[in-house]
Amino acid sequence: MKDLRDVFLNYKGIVDQEINKQLPPASSDPVILHQAMRYSVLSNGKRLRPILLLETCRALGGNIEDALPAAAAIECVHSFSLIHDDLPMMDDDDLRRGIPTCHKMYGEAIALLAGDALLGQAFTILTAPPNQKWGATAARLLVFELAQAVGSQGLCGGQTVDILAERGILKHDAQHLNMIHERKTGALLVAAMRMGAILADVSPEHLELISQAAFNLGLAFQIKDDILDILGDSRKLGKNTKRDLELGKLTYPALYGLAQSQQICADLSDNALANIEFLGKEGDRLRQIFTFIVARDY
Repeated sequence: MKDLRDVFLNYKGIVDQEINKQLPPASSDPVILHQAMRYSVLSNGKRLRPILLLETCRALGGNIEDALPAAAAIECVHSFSLIHDDLPMMDDDDLRRGIPTCHKMYGEAIALLAGDALLGQAFTILTAPPNQKWGATAARLLVFELAQAVGSQGLCGGQTVDILAERGILKHDAQHLNMIHERKTGALLVAAMRMGAILADVSPEHLELISQAAFNLGLAFQIKDDILDILGDSRKLGKNTKRDLELGKLTYPALYGLAQSQQICADLSDNALANIEFLGKEGDRLRQIFTFIVARDY
């Protein structure tokens, strides 16, 4: 896995450089808002969604350099979701990526606005003329993919069902569990890989296979997160563990138990790998990333 760690570090470096370039300077007014945005988005995350976007693009014959703005945009959206998810009105967490959460550093109001601003910044990045190296049609498709992933049928919808299930308003069953995981986590992973494929100008048939791979991977990723919340080390994870149980959240281990959850996660990973067989040797690194997602301990 050492080679993969080097790949992750290299990608993280170039993605962080791009994010730094695309965000307003920390010294520009309002200073506290821009500091809060940068504090959250440039912290110690894995950059998994940008990496999946870039590696999907590369494996399909696209240009990584041209795809960097899209990678920065999707990380801005992910960071927006984490800032809001950590707020006292949501999951009320005080640790994220090994550092205090945004609202612990800057207060709830500024954290809320920093998340909103990062969401807006993502679409600014995708539509700014200097970033549209991919052309107007592809830019429109990228905006559509990201907007759909974050809306009521995506991340925001999944978060809503998560809250209602946590409060006992919705039944703890498989239908609602999958709705949470497929939308709250899966939708953005699907968007990442679809955006990478769009930038590589793939055929509709290959785009569908990429979408299926991303769907299976996204669900496996969140099930693994559910498992790590029980078995993981908070020092490695960079966030508090056992929170799902404390909050009464609807998760795979809560509904199916640990052993069955681990098996479902492994089966989904196998399905995702089968979906990208068509990539041949060019898909080797993407396969490594898929395997890491299921095997990781952080």
